[in-house]
Amino acid sequence: MKKLLAMVLALCLALGTLALTACGGGQDYVDPGDDYDVNIDFSDEDYQQTATLTVGVTVDPQETEYIQALAAGFKDLFPNVTVEAVKVQGTNWATAISNRFNAKNMPDLFFTSETESSVFISSEMYLNLKPYIEAETARNAQWKEQFVESALKIGQANYNGDQYFLPRSSDRVVTHLNMKYINAALTWDGRPDKSVTVDTVKNGWTWEEFVKVCEALRAYYDAQGWTAANGRYILDPTFTWEPVLYSLFKSNGAEFYDGTDWVLDSAATTKTIEMIRELIEKKIIAPKDGGGANYENGSGAMLFHSSSAIAKYYDFINDNGGYDLVTFPIINGDSGVFGYGVPGYGIFSGIDESKRDLAWQFLSYIVSEEGQNILAKAGMCTPSVRSELQDPSTAEWGKEYSQLNLEAAVWETDRNYTETFFFNFEARKKSSLMQACQKFVNNVMTYNGSEPSFTSAKCVSTALDDLKKALR
Repeated sequence: MKKLLAMVLALCLALGTLALTACGGGQDYVDPGDDYDVNIDFSDEDYQQTATLTVGVTVDPQETEYIQALAAGFKDLFPNVTVEAVKVQGTNWATAISNRFNAKNMPDLFFTSETESSVFISSEMYLNLKPYIEAETARNAQWKEQFVESALKIGQANYNGDQYFLPRSSDRVVTHLNMKYINAALTWDGRPDKSVTVDTVKNGWTWEEFVKVCEALRAYYDAQGWTAANGRYILDPTFTWEPVLYSLFKSNGAEFYDGTDWVLDSAATTKTIEMIRELIEKKIIAPKDGGGANYENGSGAMLFHSSSAIAKYYDFINDNGGYDLVTFPIINGDSGVFGYGVPGYGIFSGIDESKRDLAWQFLSYIVSEEGQNILAKAGMCTPSVRSELQDPSTAEWGKEYSQLNLEAAVWETDRNYTETFFFNFEARKKSSLMQACQKFVNNVMTYNGSEPSFTSAKCVSTALDDLKKALR
């Protein structure tokens, strides 16, 4: 067992950006690791216990609504248990949780995305759930098979170790569409390739098909006077956003680190750079600092972003010509992947022992069929983490937007991908490494007039220097 001081120091180092003066306090407790007793077989008396569970949520009001809806259902099982959603203030979630910890006021369970989870796991903020998982699988050998494997793995240490949090839903990169422009351009007689039609825009479309669609859109925009010179582009690519960035490179077989050495300098990396620059040179996307398509404002035709944004973009776009979505384009055939992640919840490792089993019951309720359906009815329109609830035509999460192509969010889930090279290094280095990767893509997208400002070789060599500096 590791005492408080070690954990506080680990967390402060993991967060990196925090001043040392913020690390003087901390909540007094002993992290039990994976050495603690559990009870998952509740008696009638256990179900009648009186207790309060606090659940730390982001300031997004939707997350509070999710927990409140779950709390109401949980009360049918535990009538004397109150589950309270506690908003944790702050724009940086890892820092906000650290501040709560230093104030000795931690919630019993708290939210994470895959981005922050490595910090919470490595700093031992999250309880190791191994004893509960073992108890569940001893009672039901198929317990893990209830869940989408790729979703469950993201809650594990290094995506393949002990479980530390359970996902509440899943999320992947998709292509958001403004059908007003898609329909107009792909039925227009002036499009450069008549074989490109609205039917080309479908789940499983290839990168090459995607580019042809964009060329048709570019020609249509230009014919309306909506030129790139006037700031009108086709796609907001979000290439510096982690799930999209790594989808591009991984699909082409490009890697950053192979477990021993930096391997970014490769033909696969050069190919990825050329793909990005082709879009700039064809005026499909803007170069860095050159504006954008402004999809959210109704000016752009497409956007690469998460499926969790369906409700947001439906509200923005649907009244302006029709919203829909399709899969991220497949790059390189069977090697093509889609950026993937999960939001979820874990139990604070310092939770009062008297409430630990109850917290597991609530965590289990979130991922139960009943809990997942409650979340869907509360507005969660992204895929469930349960294997039997993947079909949007029958699952509750697909009902509110059944008119949309929700299959895009679950099509060929074996292509779901989350980058892992960060796990070769300390968790506190992840933010700096990610910044180096983002700078790399920004350099690729920097142009001086019609010419790239940096050669591909210069982009790669600068990135390798920056990645190495990030580890110092």
